[in-house]
Amino acid sequence: GRWSRGLGDVYKRQLPVRLAAARAMREILNPSFIPALLEMLPHRTLRREARRTLTAIGSTALAELDRALADPDLDRKIRRQLPRAIGDFEAGPAAEILMRRFPIEADGGVRYRILRALGRLQARHPELTLDAEVLGTAAEETLAMVFSLMNWRELLARGAREDPARATHVQEMMLTLLEHREALALERLFRLLSLLHPGQDLRSIYRGTRSAKRDLRASSRELLETLLRPPMRDPLLSLVDDLPNRDKLARAGRYLAPMSDDYEAVLMSLLDRGGVALRCLVAYQAGELGLSRLRPPLERVLDEPPGTVTQVAERALARLSGPAPAGVGD
Repeated sequence: GRWSRGLGDVYKRQLPVRLAAARAMREILNPSFIPALLEMLPHRTLRREARRTLTAIGSTALAELDRALADPDLDRKIRRQLPRAIGDFEAGPAAEILMRRFPIEADGGVRYRILRALGRLQARHPELTLDAEVLGTAAEETLAMVFSLMNWRELLARGAREDPARATHVQEMMLTLLEHREALALERLFRLLSLLHPGQDLRSIYRGTRSAKRDLRASSRELLETLLRPPMRDPLLSLVDDLPNRDKLARAGRYLAPMSDDYEAVLMSLLDRGGVALRCLVAYQAGELGLSRLRPPLERVLDEPPGTVTQVAERALARLSGPAPAGVGD
């Protein structure tokens, strides 16, 4: 309480000093300042001046930012700010670094920020040429992810209808999280499409398809239909049409991988492919419902580096060792 507030006060008093330091570094432009400038990037008050100083240092700073972006062990708070900092440099070299990193970046948050940085670069430099093959592959993968997330949601909801004991608060949280991730994936998809179609603001067109105004919805859909090409066109248009999810999934074509509709198989799939929060929820529900078929994948989770998921999996396995909850699967 009082101790943490005291530390916060000290930090606030240091901010003006650190801000002045970032500006002073821009007068000297010594490459030795680069590590200190990277440390400033996570701080909202400091990052703008830090980026300006890094840009002023020039190619040496850009090379350091490139190396930092390729370092998965670097503090994630710093890595998340690197795409924006790189995007402040000359368009050609900056785009080359970002495009090289984009298809291999494992951190979804950093990958998303690379997309945003590329979008800003392209908006400032319409003549900029980006690798259409890399972007096209990413767009197809993202479209497939949208349909996978939608399918998981539908299968979980169906499982709850078949057995009301599955309709727990945890399952409701899983459905909400999957819906949120689906919306984020759809946004990423339209960012990718905007990069593939310079001069066309696909994200604004997408927002038009969600408008309450019928005329705007119709004109936005027509623009999409004109811009898109097979095989993505029809599956993607189904996502913006006012259709039940089952009909959208029926039009997914090659972008929906076959998936078992067995409830526990769906949970196993989520345990393998979900993010940290989703995997924790799946593990918790496995223990909550006494789903013994999930014991092997939960045991495999324990072989992973210790963390939140392994802790929840361990508790779920402990619950599975006890008597099965009454009413589940009866």
